Amino acid sequence: YNADPTGKTDATAAIQKALDDHCLGDNWTLYLPNGTYLLSGTLDWGNGSRMGPVLQGQSRDGTILRLKDQAPGFGNPGAPKAIIHIVQKGSADAFCMAVRNLTIDTGSGNPGASGLQFMANNQGAVRDVTIRSGDGRGVVGLDLAFTDMIGPCLVKNVEVRGFDIGIATGWEVASMTFEHIRLSGQRKFGFLNAGQCVSIRGLVSDNEVPAVVNKAGTSFLVLVDSVLTGTKNAENMPAIVNDAHCFLRNVRTPGYGRALESSVGTFASGGKPDEIEEFVSLAPIHLFPTLKHSLGLPVRETPEVAWGDPKDWANVQNFGADTRDDLDDTEAIQKAIDSGAKTVYFPHPLPAGKEQTKLPRGSYRINGTVRIRGNVERIIGGGGYWWMLSVGGEARDGVFILEEGTAPVVIIEDFNIVDGGAAPVFRHRSGRTLVMRHVNSIMHHSLYHGDDGAGPAFFEDVASHFPIGGKDRSGGAPNFHFGKGQKIWARQFNPEKNITKILNDGADFWVLGLKTEVLATLLENRPGART
Repeated sequence: YNADPTGKTDATAAIQKALDDHCLGDNWTLYLPNGTYLLSGTLDWGNGSRMGPVLQGQSRDGTILRLKDQAPGFGNPGAPKAIIHIVQKGSADAFCMAVRNLTIDTGSGNPGASGLQFMANNQGAVRDVTIRSGDGRGVVGLDLAFTDMIGPCLVKNVEVRGFDIGIATGWEVASMTFEHIRLSGQRKFGFLNAGQCVSIRGLVSDNEVPAVVNKAGTSFLVLVDSVLTGTKNAENMPAIVNDAHCFLRNVRTPGYGRALESSVGTFASGGKPDEIEEFVSLAPIHLFPTLKHSLGLPVRETPEVAWGDPKDWANVQNFGADTRDDLDDTEAIQKAIDSGAKTVYFPHPLPAGKEQTKLPRGSYRINGTVRIRGNVERIIGGGGYWWMLSVGGEARDGVFILEEGTAPVVIIEDFNIVDGGAAPVFRHRSGRTLVMRHVNSIMHHSLYHGDDGAGPAFFEDVASHFPIGGKDRSGGAPNFHFGKGQKIWARQFNPEKNITKILNDGADFWVLGLKTEVLATLLENRPGART
């Protein structure tokens, strides 16, 4: 699209054209190589889009979207304008939206500018992003309160420098999850929650204003494992202002006059004046004698593996997988898995057209079982659908079975899964660690089954839906089954099903941000389980 990466020529029209051309629900990834892209107006997408696109930079520090200094239209804080604006008007159908791996810079002399107005539903993320103001001025760095029906979504590894407010959340639908957030130099508040259900872990704030404000009304705040440092005049104010319900644990507030100013709740335990060991705004309700504080299960970070050189990746299409037909691709995918490559990828399917079958947007069909083994440590999709039609045989045990292999960690990411089968999609049989992230599924049965004694599993920005009007084909199996002895960690976890959503049959299960839909048991915790 000839977007100039030198920062000398206005790139607004070129990038907007790319967004417009791919804003049709096909989950494209729009890629920005390293460079500075000069903007004079708002990049706007989302109207009519239900899935994607993803805006991805080559590197967080190397790909910069920068607003011109004193840009026309960005001078009035009473009428804020964002550099990037994402919205699905009228419904919560902004599935799989994402902004990743880049920097947003509002320049100088733009006091009416906000960095990013973001919307996603069920599965979507802002991750590995820096949002900064050139002169410290501006309205909101990351605005998640500009419209209703934002969330659930994940915000991870995000830094905001400057602005009146670092991050703003609002309304009451449908939850947001934050992890490893850094805020600094805000003029009014670091993080302002005005009605949303937010779960935050690992917030680091350096400010002379309140770090977190949880306003009265429908607000609900979870804040854990965070350090809120007060600078300059912060010794005269609280680090956290709470006028709604909240759960706080392991929060340190050096430099502030007091850790918490709360108009709600009196139940607290331990801690120093600048440290909140644990605080809940409502006393715990229980059916039997229990601990007077939360379990405090150990938390592990989601593992990463090296990307490697893309020329060494195995493309499933090179082994015979074809999105232009509705033939079974199981054998071709297995050949790619067994090729010796560490990364196996599924290119984005072709757009709908004359060569397409009845499958949505071109799909990879799997009728049998694919065994994840050998050297594979990453399986990555291009956002297209897998059409899973399990027709018996081995597939009754699982469509994908994680077996033993050379890599201690296997990551599966960036997939949309549609199925009509009767087996769990992912069966975890080995002692290896499984990571699933940025996965969106519409299924008639289970997404994950961990066998007793299986290895750890991490779920990050994972949504599993039940088709509207669909019939359960799992025989009553839960959407997620965690086996005895497993260790499970989840961030932005969204299981939806009309039967039990999560069965913990003896695992340790830690979750940050749980959202569900459809009337059914949310969690069955069997003997030996800790959730």
